[in-house]
Amino acid sequence: AELDPGRAAVSFEELESQIAQIGQHYHSGHPVLDVILTAKGKVCSAEGITFTAVADGSLLTGMSSMDIATLFGNALDNAIEASRRVDDPAKRLIKLALFRQGQMVVIRVDNWFDGRLNTDAGGRLTPIKPDSVRHGWGVKSIQWTARKYGGQAVTDVADHWFTLTVLLPSTHPQEDE
Repeated sequence: AELDPGRAAVSFEELESQIAQIGQHYHSGHPVLDVILTAKGKVCSAEGITFTAVADGSLLTGMSSMDIATLFGNALDNAIEASRRVDDPAKRLIKLALFRQGQMVVIRVDNWFDGRLNTDAGGRLTPIKPDSVRHGWGVKSIQWTARKYGGQAVTDVADHWFTLTVLLPSTHPQEDE
């Protein structure tokens, strides 16, 4: 309703600033996942990375907090790290989805990346960072955690998109046979 364009612009800037300070909070239906998504969302916002998440956190009932942190924290940390290396701000994108497909719980994280990947002779991902003792455990930890629940974690690369997909038949740890 402000008629003065200058005052309207100042009002909008103040409103945007207040919203940015509040930050985006996620309400997935699981408190541990909400904390992780909110924390990583704030990092993305501060670094100019567009982060979207569509997650049904109720699907994680039965999973330990540590395992939720391992799956989602490592996946998002890797995606954020890759997004930081993208020169074009419009392509700094991360998409996360958590949903049920048939009998499986699916976690999918997609991010645009600069096209550079390090792999070993067997085609497995290796760290880009020089300190491989302290880095390079994220995907391995995700894969180990997925196996703990009878599932698997796979990665795929196509047209500068890196996709991590975790398939879990259960969110309760499986007994060793």
